[in-house]
Amino acid sequence: MKKFLTVLLALSVVFTYTVGTAFAAVPNPASTNAVDSENAFKEVVKEVKDSISYDGKGYNQKADEGAGYLSREAIEARIDELAKPYIQAIRNADNAWDSTWSTVATAADFKSETKLFDAADAAGIVEIFKLQYDIELKAANLAMAPDLSGYAAADKVKINAVIDTQVAAIENAKLTISNSTTVDDVKGAIDAFKAAVKAVQDEMKKYNTATTDAEKLAQAKNDAIFALNQAADAFTDAVETAYKNSVNATEVARLASLDKDVDKMAAMYEEKIEEFAAKENMSATDKINALGQIAELAKARFAIANFYTDLTVLSNADVLLAYADTVAAEKKAAIGPDGTKLYDNTDVDVKLAEAKKAVNDAAYAVIATGAAAPTKTTVTDVFATLEAKTFPLAAYKKKAIKTFTEGKYATVNPAATAWSGDRYDKVVDLQDKASDEILLAETTDAIDAIAKQAVKDIDAILTDAQIDALESKTETRINVLGYGTAFDKYFDAVVGTTGYSAQIKADAIDAAKQIFKDAVVATENTNITYAEIDKIIKDNYNTALAELTKAKTKAELVTQATAVDTLINALPPTITIADKDAVLAAQKAFEDYLDLPGTDKADISYGNKLKTAMATLINLESKAVKDQIKALPSTITVADAEKVEAAKAALDALEATYGDYDGKDKFGENTDFAYVLTVAPSNAGDVKDALKALETAKLKDAADKVKALGSNPTVKEVKAARDAYDALKLETKLLFNDELYADLLKAEKAVDNAVKSFKIVASSKLYKGNKIRVKWRIAEGDVDAIDGYKVYKSTKAQSGYKYMGKTKKLYMDNKKGLKKGKRMYYRVRAYKVIDGKTYYSDYSNKANRIYK
Repeated sequence: MKKFLTVLLALSVVFTYTVGTAFAAVPNPASTNAVDSENAFKEVVKEVKDSISYDGKGYNQKADEGAGYLSREAIEARIDELAKPYIQAIRNADNAWDSTWSTVATAADFKSETKLFDAADAAGIVEIFKLQYDIELKAANLAMAPDLSGYAAADKVKINAVIDTQVAAIENAKLTISNSTTVDDVKGAIDAFKAAVKAVQDEMKKYNTATTDAEKLAQAKNDAIFALNQAADAFTDAVETAYKNSVNATEVARLASLDKDVDKMAAMYEEKIEEFAAKENMSATDKINALGQIAELAKARFAIANFYTDLTVLSNADVLLAYADTVAAEKKAAIGPDGTKLYDNTDVDVKLAEAKKAVNDAAYAVIATGAAAPTKTTVTDVFATLEAKTFPLAAYKKKAIKTFTEGKYATVNPAATAWSGDRYDKVVDLQDKASDEILLAETTDAIDAIAKQAVKDIDAILTDAQIDALESKTETRINVLGYGTAFDKYFDAVVGTTGYSAQIKADAIDAAKQIFKDAVVATENTNITYAEIDKIIKDNYNTALAELTKAKTKAELVTQATAVDTLINALPPTITIADKDAVLAAQKAFEDYLDLPGTDKADISYGNKLKTAMATLINLESKAVKDQIKALPSTITVADAEKVEAAKAALDALEATYGDYDGKDKFGENTDFAYVLTVAPSNAGDVKDALKALETAKLKDAADKVKALGSNPTVKEVKAARDAYDALKLETKLLFNDELYADLLKAEKAVDNAVKSFKIVASSKLYKGNKIRVKWRIAEGDVDAIDGYKVYKSTKAQSGYKYMGKTKKLYMDNKKGLKKGKRMYYRVRAYKVIDGKTYYSDYSNKANRIYK
């Protein structure tokens, strides 16, 4: 599912010009193509941008150029907007491309002609200030969401109060602009945004004492844990001394489990220390005091007189914690009358955590203050607040699909995902497959299992960042183990030094190293160890050496470059669709050449001709697809399905052929000359709209067919309604009216009953020495209600019947398995396939015949 917008076709072009004057005016001689002209004009635009000065903060300081208000970002965005019409004019022209921008051939002309900063152009000035308005608004909105994690709770309240006030001020300023188009009002809004940011920042500075409080709190936490550990160690020593050589069963048992019991008790106190240290809405001083109290309690309770009483409290709490797990499992499994889940798993988990905390808090209170012990009611009271929810299966499916298609798994914008290339395609395929499986699932448990597996499968696909990390890790081992040096020596000794340039050698060594990197990445293991990488390198060493030997000499490269030039030069001067194979073959030969060590795009003399040929070919193909899309009717109906799908297929074919060029410079990088060509036709989006309209039409068609079934539909009508429904995409089926679908099932049930009530009377006839013909007639039923008949045979009247075949005729011949003097028994039944399920009538009577 590769998406593409443009093709970057770039070739090396030698430009003879002096710096500062190359594009200060319309080129002389004139440009011979649109691309050269466009690049010349872009140099003028660059000069315009470079002619404007900014202060250290990036704001223009000239009084007549928005001093103090307009930033480089806004000004350059405005310049780009003003340049667009000229660029478009260049691209639209058939010749004399330079004439389209001759009036703005210098920076000064550009400013004058476009009225950049011209006070007389009030509307233009407002536009540039509005660009700045958007920039400042975005910055202000970000400033209204500061990180307050280091501030005390009380201080957060004060800061948030200021934020609320300033957010209101920002909204008021936005409201002013929505009703105004004057520069002064835009400036006023910008000033309001900046004032709001400053107010929040000033308020934050007042309470920025987090460092001191944090240090005090961290010290108190460390002191509490230290005191706890000392108490635990002292208690352990005391028990070991007191119960040493004891024969008392209780004391022996306590010694045996001492370490485990002490760890369990210490864990309870550590959890309380962590809990109070992280509490919100509690001052640092109160937290410090609470930590000290926990430490003192631990010292007092880590004594033989108290410890084992407290341990019993924790053991009882463990029973309640297990009970909470049981209740949670029951809630998650609870199913409503419609077969869907009563509770959301996430909600259940929240209540489970709350119930366990309630039990632990109550147990701690018993130890700390002698409060009442927790009971099952402690758990059930929490779960009693769990709100039952309705989960229509369709809504549940949508929610499940979002877990692996949104957030970090979103793939709508390929450029914004963590994957690229084949891995991106693989993620999308997994999402599509899992989505389809979920849409077909019939229970919430099945849906949950599919979604969980989808997340697992997608997480197992390496991201671009993970691949980069693995390759970097491998490069480190290659260098540490000296393989780079070994390749260098091997190249000189085996491949040779004569006829090979330094670049050929360097590229060949890089290719050999890539063998190692690809092998490491193929493990799909982000936690791979250096030892494992070293083994992979060792196992692939011979393959890497073989890669070195593929390097060609300079003379061989010249021969191959000449062959590529020959292919390109053989292309006709005027490219048509009929030349597609030849153009693509030349392009592939060019790309294959660039994949060889030591090659460069400049080696190909006719590269410019190939670029033009490719551009022409893509334009022709794109136009053909554009015309096909344009021919689609404005109002799409079910009858237009073939046309819409053909347009989609044509667009997909265009992508399949040229999609690999999306955002890539197939003519090498760092080129002095770039050719940007839009591959997708400008109306490509219309195909998506048409497909959507077609699906809507199909949905209506299916609904209409079901509505028309009535109380006594024919088999043909039911089948037509089912076919219309089955033709819908799975996601569209989620939108189908539940009541209508129930009507369809009801009608199919009626057809099922019609099949089951079908009555068949069978008979047989002997064709001596040849065959037995089984034939039948319909005694009762509608022949349109069935798809055909299935025939079974046996040598016994009451058992052993084997399937003989199916037919739509009213007879079937048996020629195999016949023995003279042996009686054969036959029976027949009608069948009907509905929505993938086969329905059968009753068996006919048993027809029999002795074969002679």
